[in-house]
Amino acid sequence: MTTEKLENDWKLIQDDFQKLEKIHDEYIQKSRQVSKFQDTAVKAMKHHNYLLKNFKETMKQTQQSLEKKEPSEEKSSIVAQIAKMREEMEVSNLRLRDMQGELPAQSNGFYLNLILGSNLNVSLLTRTEKFKYKQEYDGFKWNITILICALALIPSVRFDSVLPDDLMTSSLTICYIPDSVKDELKKFRFLKSSAMNALIMKIDRESHQLETEQTLNDCSIEEFKEELPSQQPRFVLLSWSKKHEDERVSYPMLLIYYCPNGSSPELQMLYAGSRNSIVNECGVSKNIEVRDIDEIDDDLLDSKF
Repeated sequence: MTTEKLENDWKLIQDDFQKLEKIHDEYIQKSRQVSKFQDTAVKAMKHHNYLLKNFKETMKQTQQSLEKKEPSEEKSSIVAQIAKMREEMEVSNLRLRDMQGELPAQSNGFYLNLILGSNLNVSLLTRTEKFKYKQEYDGFKWNITILICALALIPSVRFDSVLPDDLMTSSLTICYIPDSVKDELKKFRFLKSSAMNALIMKIDRESHQLETEQTLNDCSIEEFKEELPSQQPRFVLLSWSKKHEDERVSYPMLLIYYCPNGSSPELQMLYAGSRNSIVNECGVSKNIEVRDIDEIDDDLLDSKF
């Protein structure tokens, strides 16, 4: 091999490296532009959700004031206008949900936050990438769950030798249910209403004690959803009137474990560890876990009964 060939090959590599540098610089520039557009879109989405929340509160107050008024043409006109606004809002919410799905995830999920930390930024731009990520993430969760269950079946394996001390302590934490809350749960089970009743419960982070946060009587699904925080878990006990085809009326009950993706890992483990004991105390046969508040609708409730 002559030195001339070595020099020619090296020159070829240098020229190719210069092309690579140009492509890489362009890639970095475009990536920064995309990141900037993503931040702008996320801020715009948050601002719109803020406006939408305030509008819903104003609409709720308007409806409450209308209930106190005597029937009139003006009242009927306002009620019809509000109904039309709700229909238009439902249509826009569908588009809003699609837009939200195209934006970077605000939380990477409980398992990734637990293992890799909450500062990991996972931004998937296409539906194909998101679908593939969801498949792999679900598979990862199953593998971890199966591993923990398998270790639990081996008497000689101690979890405190496998898991960190803080995780071990959190995973075994179950909330305390005071007698006052137990009494409220008993009273709630005997409530009968033509609409829907909702009992919203939370667990105090410091005392690990279950508390009733709010009781809503004769409410709608949208009304109790508006009371749920965006980044904290809650337990919601629902009771509503259901009319069957044979004219029978029943009052089914459902416990919803609402755990939004933005919740802290500590709270998620506290609520998840307490879920079974709360289900037993509520005396319900149906309970579900919900991550996205938009999942809660009439179709979801009907599918469980």
